[in-house]
Amino acid sequence: MLGHSGADEAAGDEGMSGMSFHVPPPPIRVRPWWFSAQELNEPLVFHLDPWLVDPIFGQDGTVLSEMEWMSQALLRVDPTDTGELVEVTVFGQPGVKTRVKNILQSLAVWFRELLACLPAKKIKRLEEFLKASSPYPETIQHPV
Repeated sequence: MLGHSGADEAAGDEGMSGMSFHVPPPPIRVRPWWFSAQELNEPLVFHLDPWLVDPIFGQDGTVLSEMEWMSQALLRVDPTDTGELVEVTVFGQPGVKTRVKNILQSLAVWFRELLACLPAKKIKRLEEFLKASSPYPETIQHPV
């Protein structure tokens, strides 16, 4: 899972005590030079399933700083109090916030569909393997 990112210092959030997963130290402690302080007002907040955090943001948030730099938005990923969802907070210009949210939600849909397809593909491959290794022909040919 991920901890905090570049928006931590500006948001004044100190940490996540009592969480059940390892939180790495934040990769950015100060507001980047390219990010205006006025853009810290009115963040965009949405929620994702916790299992989507590692595929989208990388193991321990390795992709997070790259995403921030390329999108020119600051991202913060925190678990909710219930632990059933992960809260993603996007700081930036209004158009950028909306674009980043749309991109992240599209990635979430893509990973959900990928996960749903995997069992079907495995079953299909297993059936093909069993047919190929079967000593009996697939179709029974009757004498005419």
